[in-house]
Amino acid sequence: MSFLRFEGLSAGYGQAVVLRHLDLAVDVGESVAVVGRNGAGKSTLLLSVFGETDVTSGSILLDGARIEKEPGYTAAKRGASLSPQGAASCQT
Repeated sequence: MSFLRFEGLSAGYGQAVVLRHLDLAVDVGESVAVVGRNGAGKSTLLLSVFGETDVTSGSILLDGARIEKEPGYTAAKRGASLSPQGAASCQT
């Protein structure tokens, strides 16, 4: 069973759909890198887990439970976390 699974996920911001029909599964203990150019949807994918986007179709399952319509803190309560890079980490 996957710890985090996206099934047919379409999400974005208002009328702007960024992700279309995305399928992805991450198993317990597995490391996954999401890479791509600016504007490819990396942040939208991660923010969707925490309820920060408009999910228009598909589902997000975390530890077997659907969370796409739940409040953002639900993901954290189920063990997911996000550690953004941010500008502060680029100081020299």
